[in-house]
Amino acid sequence: MNILLKHSLHCLYTQWVKERVKLIKLTFVVTTPLRPSSPEPITTIPVEEANELKANIAEHQGKNEEMQLRHLQVVGEVARLKRDQEDKEESLQENRKRLGESEEKRKKIGEDLDSVEANIMAKKEELKRVEHSNNELRNFGKLAYKDRKKWREKYQE
Repeated sequence: MNILLKHSLHCLYTQWVKERVKLIKLTFVVTTPLRPSSPEPITTIPVEEANELKANIAEHQGKNEEMQLRHLQVVGEVARLKRDQEDKEESLQENRKRLGESEEKRKKIGEDLDSVEANIMAKKEELKRVEHSNNELRNFGKLAYKDRKKWREKYQE
């Protein structure tokens, strides 16, 4: 029996059963196939159309290969750019760390310089006091020498 005839008989029978169920009012669950039955494929096409379709397929396959190649190139470029970005980020972090350490050292040296300047100022003040005291002692020594000289002149003659 022809496949088309079988299919049409099956459809007619199914339709008749559905109508009878409605007429008699039976509780009958109608299940529809999950995917509709596909029509029989057309197997005969003109040679010119087949050649045109083959050429079209070949053209699209070539374009597909070009697109896949371009896609791979772009993916490689993106990976390279990401790697470069990560390297730059790492370098930036290292530079920030070194800058922080350098600023800490500079601040410490600045604090040390302030301390040294304060010590120098204190030593200068102390030196001024010592010089003043030394001048007073020198003056006192001169006066003592003069007084001694006077005393000798007065009592030794």
